[in-house]
Amino acid sequence: MKRQNALAALLAALCLTATACGGTPEASAADTAAQNEDAAVQTDADLSAYAGCWKYDTLPFYMVLNEDGEWIAVNVYGSQVGPGLYHPDGDGVTLVMDDGETLTSFTPTDSGLTDAAGNTLTAWDYIMLLPTAEDELNMTASFPDDFANVTIQYPVQMNANPIPGIPNALAFNAEMESGTEDYYSNIFIGFEPISGYDDKMTQGLAAARPYMEQMLNEQLAAMYAGKILKTVAADCIDAGNYYSITGYVWLDPSVFDDSPSEPVRGIIEVRYYGPTGYSLVSMAVSLDSRIENYNTIRSNMLATCSYTTDWLTAPKPVPTAAPAAQAASTNTANTGSAAVSSGSDSGDYGTPYYWNDEDGDIWYWNGSSNEFIGYGSDYYIDDDGQYYESNDAGWEDDGVGDTFDYEEEYYEDYDPWSDPGDTWGDYEDYSYDDEGWGDYFE
Repeated sequence: MKRQNALAALLAALCLTATACGGTPEASAADTAAQNEDAAVQTDADLSAYAGCWKYDTLPFYMVLNEDGEWIAVNVYGSQVGPGLYHPDGDGVTLVMDDGETLTSFTPTDSGLTDAAGNTLTAWDYIMLLPTAEDELNMTASFPDDFANVTIQYPVQMNANPIPGIPNALAFNAEMESGTEDYYSNIFIGFEPISGYDDKMTQGLAAARPYMEQMLNEQLAAMYAGKILKTVAADCIDAGNYYSITGYVWLDPSVFDDSPSEPVRGIIEVRYYGPTGYSLVSMAVSLDSRIENYNTIRSNMLATCSYTTDWLTAPKPVPTAAPAAQAASTNTANTGSAAVSSGSDSGDYGTPYYWNDEDGDIWYWNGSSNEFIGYGSDYYIDDDGQYYESNDAGWEDDGVGDTFDYEEEYYEDYDPWSDPGDTWGDYEDYSYDDEGWGDYFE
């Protein structure tokens, strides 16, 4: 639907009506035939001055003309109108559709072309489209400041720039965003300072999860203070050499100066690579209709980031194979003991399940590799196959649960591409301020 609308905008912008271009909408069949005959007669004229790719300076469209008197129009989404014919007409050329209806005219200027409506065009060497998830990541950028030795790849359809006032970070925007819905899209990737987390990240995923959630919330508050309408879903994973948490948010459109009418979405990922003093933060922000595209680009780009450390999430060697299938049995670890559970294996090698090693510690077989969940003294696997915290785990009460309720604020079963439904709130229910980073990406 979006591309159909863009095509309609193209036809309107290029005055695709005979009246707007000075013609007669009730042109007779004889007139149309005469126009076609005139175009055919003049196809031997020298059209080399017009042949090439021309970009509208203020519209998201290209016109491509060849020396054989043919043209096509292409918008920045890659949709096409044409082909049609063009022929010399006075000081310029006139473009007609394949049915003989006049499209517009081009007149040469010192800097390019001008159409019948006064719009200017400039010669381009190629057609640059808006970025897509399928684009090759053929450009390389280095992070500024303290991370100048770290690189990341991105598509040529985007540009990469440091962000004023925000060290160690890059902003990526579409080259052709002007005049399109992608004007409200950007990707942020940077290294953000953190403290007070390192001793919480050495006990496995179960212990690390609430602190990753806190890290995510703190980062969102720093980036979009007062602009967050709703936070939904969070996925926390153990990647072996880092922890990752991803959150999905709706943002108030006022993060952009002209406040678009369509909901603004954000998908943020925070990665913890060990006691470095920094987390790697990436976020895609766009209109709801474009968020899946930009989030996939963000994910593709992160896969090329050269940053790495020698830190490992597991405090002990990671088993490389899945344990043998075992029959489920009742365990009593909820009393605080470190009794070994038989696990929750269904017998299917690719089926995820929790299991205990010979020390009684809990692992998660995700279908292809093992993730350390926690020590057997702190957690147990119940008859339902899930793991739970033991009654005497003895975690220090540091207030994390008071400021972030995982069950209340995030929902693991959320479909990030679904209709937001009633999660899209009334702007008047929220208070806003001028803090946040939205304006850096305009």
